[in-house]
Amino acid sequence: MKKAVFNSLGSNYSGRFMLKSAFGGGSRSDHKQLETMLGQYYHGEVTLTYKGREALELALQLSELPAGSPVGICGFTCYVVYRAIENAGYKPVFIDVAAGQMHFGLHELKMVHTDHPKLAAIIVQNTLGYPACQLYPPPGYGHKPPPGYVPRLQ
Repeated sequence: MKKAVFNSLGSNYSGRFMLKSAFGGGSRSDHKQLETMLGQYYHGEVTLTYKGREALELALQLSELPAGSPVGICGFTCYVVYRAIENAGYKPVFIDVAAGQMHFGLHELKMVHTDHPKLAAIIVQNTLGYPACQLYPPPGYGHKPPPGYVPRLQ
């Protein structure tokens, strides 16, 4: 069964404010109704989390990667991304930021993959609101795009 993990309003809000904003009062039945609605829409089981760090950790745990697998992350990232990977039982591997960019590029990814050939996953993020580099489909490198991948039109 497919599983979907959803983040909340963000880490800058209290639990009370988040519940009031997201569920108009935040009753348990509203919470359950939202989970059911999202589960039907995405055809799978849904778990709502309070913060993105919890959602990332849960998504990694559900990935079923072998314990201790290396997971690549941008060298310029929030500490909670690093901790979510560790808490899920994996090893964070930093990928250098491309010159003049806020993200890594294909060249930097290839260099890390050379040093860590068993790299099991890569977390691509939008840093400070800037869209991440487009990595799929990289010519002559990697695999087919993941299911559901939609390329950004330039």
